[in-house]
Amino acid sequence: MVPTNPAYKTQYARAWVAVKLKWGLTADRQELVALRKLLGNQVELPREAPEMNCNAIGQSSQLTSPSAGFKVVCGSKRYCSQMNSCEEARAFLSQCGLSRLDGDKDEVPCEVLCE
Repeated sequence: MVPTNPAYKTQYARAWVAVKLKWGLTADRQELVALRKLLGNQVELPREAPEMNCNAIGQSSQLTSPSAGFKVVCGSKRYCSQMNSCEEARAFLSQCGLSRLDGDKDEVPCEVLCE
C-alpha cells in the first residue's frame, strides 16, 4: 500500500525498489507499472517475475512439456506442494520459468517428486 501523503510516495517507492533489488526479488506487472508511475523510467527496477511472462496466465496454454505433453496454466500453481507429479513440475519449470521449483539449481524441480 502506497502512503496517501504525496510527500512520502517517492521515498516509499525508492525503499520498495531497494529491498527488491537487494534481495534479488522480482515484481509483477502491476508493481512495475506503479513503480514506473512513481519513479519514472530512469531508475533501476526489479526484474519482472518469470511466471508473469507466460503468455497464458489464467488460460490453458497450448505449450506442452517435451517429455509429458502437459497443458500448463501459468500462474495457477507456484510451489512444489501444489504439483502432482515430476512431469507437471518440469512443465511448470520449463514453460512458466518457475525457478523456485528448482531451489538447488540442478535442473531437477521438486526433488521429492522427481527422485
